[in-house]
Amino acid sequence: MATGRYEIILNVVDTLTNEISKQEAIHILEVLDYEQPYITADETVDTGQPVSFDASNTNLPNLEIEEYYWMFGDGARKKGVRTEHIYSSPGVYRVQLGVTGRSKWTGEKAKICVFRDIKVK
Repeated sequence: MATGRYEIILNVVDTLTNEISKQEAIHILEVLDYEQPYITADETVDTGQPVSFDASNTNLPNLEIEEYYWMFGDGARKKGVRTEHIYSSPGVYRVQLGVTGRSKWTGEKAKICVFRDIKVK
């Protein structure tokens, strides 16, 4: 579901005529995009096969992003908004994405990190 405001309507429907007999309730649902770095990757991957990692859905509107840093939980590190990695052994690996940049308001340096576990079989 995309971000925005959605109107949710609960109607009582007569199942014989398929007509709305009563509008029971109306609610507004607001879907927000959280301000955070975001890791897009498969949850389970195969040993010895390339795994794609993507941070392009990162939502940090108040940060002028300068760099994306990846740590794959097996000692390997890379930079870039998109990258690939190959795991040589099965297990569960904690992937870390670090985003660095400067505040659009103050110009101060900032670093924000998120983690995600990847199962390698």
